[in-house]
Amino acid sequence: MKFMYLAILALPTIIFASDITITHSDFFYRVFNFSIFVGLLYYLISNPIKEFFIARRDGIENQLTEIERRLEETKKAKEDALARVEDSKEKSKEIIETAKKEAKLLADKIAQNNQKDLDILDKNYTEKCDNELRRMNRDIIDEVLNDSINNEDISLSTPKVVELVNKKVA
Repeated sequence: MKFMYLAILALPTIIFASDITITHSDFFYRVFNFSIFVGLLYYLISNPIKEFFIARRDGIENQLTEIERRLEETKKAKEDALARVEDSKEKSKEIIETAKKEAKLLADKIAQNNQKDLDILDKNYTEKCDNELRRMNRDIIDEVLNDSINNEDISLSTPKVVELVNKKVA
């Protein structure tokens, strides 16, 4: 802070201590030379600088358009992918429904085939029982007839044979 007060007090003394006036200086010539230098510098460097900045602007613009193009392509690819996902979901639902229908049809077909097999087995069992019953009837008739034919002390008559057969069958 003391240094600041000291600088403020010493500054006017230094300014008024100089002996040179503006009339004896070459300030005007220096400004004129400087303006010529700046003019030449502008004349020589302005076009390359302009071209550099124009090229840079065009490069940035091209990059932005390329980025925008890629962004649009990405958005389009995303929309296509979402559409394909939706189609895949619909197809999967259709496949599931078709599989359920096919499973039901197969189950119905198997049930029908099993029912047919059961009917055939039942029919075969009934026929087998009927055949076994007939065979047993024949065996009984043969046994009765053999017993009656082998026994010579028993006289057989037709009513007697019919009565014997009825007893065995019943």
